Amino acid sequence: MLTFWTGIPSIISFVEAIVFWCSNVTFWDVKYNDGKPANPSEQTGAGVIVLIVIVVGFVGVAIIGILAAVSIPAYQDYTIRAKVSQALVETSERKAKIQQYYLENNELPGNNSDIGVDSDTLSSGHTAELSEQGFTITYVDQTNSYVDGKTIEFRAFLDEGTFAWDCTGGTVSDQHRPSQCRASR
Repeated sequence: MLTFWTGIPSIISFVEAIVFWCSNVTFWDVKYNDGKPANPSEQTGAGVIVLIVIVVGFVGVAIIGILAAVSIPAYQDYTIRAKVSQALVETSERKAKIQQYYLENNELPGNNSDIGVDSDTLSSGHTAELSEQGFTITYVDQTNSYVDGKTIEFRAFLDEGTFAWDCTGGTVSDQHRPSQCRASR
């Protein structure tokens, strides 16, 4: 029962099917018929069992194929969303510094040194460059074309006297963005 999902039962069934195909009537009678020889008019049933094993094998392969077709793209989307979210988490301190600078100077900072940041590069390897409205995260991941070179733009604005961020701009597709950064919220 513990190995039903591993494919081991399918392998065992396939090996058993080969044994069925290769066994003669005498071997079949000894193994599956309690050693009693079948009458010449009796059928041993090996053909039916082999047919059932083959059908079950094909159904098993089809089920595994369907599960793979659904789960692999879902997992890939999950990993892309995780990379996008990682950079957003890393920029939370930067957003707080920009907000503090704005509250003190009534304007957005012109460069990183204004907010006490040494580099545009985040610890994940992505970059967060300051712009006139806020900053832009550029994702760097040569292994994934869905993210590599794509951007999310953070624009600062005042919403009824409260400092807020709009992150719906940029080239990262909506399906890979966190919900608060999707254009169709």
